[in-house]
Amino acid sequence: MNSNNGHSNREVLRLLKKTGSLEFARKRARDYAIEAKASLRKVKRLRNRKILEEYADYLWKRKE
Repeated sequence: MNSNNGHSNREVLRLLKKTGSLEFARKRARDYAIEAKASLRKVKRLRNRKILEEYADYLWKRKE
């Protein structure tokens, strides 16, 4: 499969890992999830808070 201007997805992923881009993005996603969960705790009557907190964690923990 060659998308990404003639580069295979595997090659693009390798370059992203090599440059530290994936780790940077993962850390940013984690920071956003922490911030989102803190905001959720400020809402007193939120029935589905646990689901939203778990989803925030899932998004930053998932693999490429």
